[in-house]
Amino acid sequence: MIRSKTQKNYNQISGINITPFTDIVLVLLIIFMVTANTLANDKSLKLNLPKAESADATLPKSVTVQISQGQRFYVNNVQVQPGELMAALQEHRQKNKTELLVVKADEKVPYESVIYAIDQARKVGITELGLATRQLEPAAPSR
Repeated sequence: MIRSKTQKNYNQISGINITPFTDIVLVLLIIFMVTANTLANDKSLKLNLPKAESADATLPKSVTVQISQGQRFYVNNVQVQPGELMAALQEHRQKNKTELLVVKADEKVPYESVIYAIDQARKVGITELGLATRQLEPAAPSR
């Protein structure tokens, strides 16, 4: 077959190749799943607790008040304003029938903030108290 110079030979696309697009979507999905899992596992507030030799990791059913360096208050990892602390403790006590308050305060938090949390808990009827600490690292054996 002889073609004239004016005729053009166009390659017709019979379909769109979506393989590269699918590869990119799957890679993004994997990245999203790994990132979401990492963020979900890191829910706890990072506090630098003071150390004590008698620290115990086991606790009975309790409500935890965490106080960060910026003097932000958290009731069971949920941030509350200082003025709302008593209401949050009362709500938790009524729902869960807890009598134990565990205070986890950063070692740089002023003592006044710890006393404030304890006072708010006592006002709602929580009578038992625990102060969270870290266990001391074992000393290296001497030679």
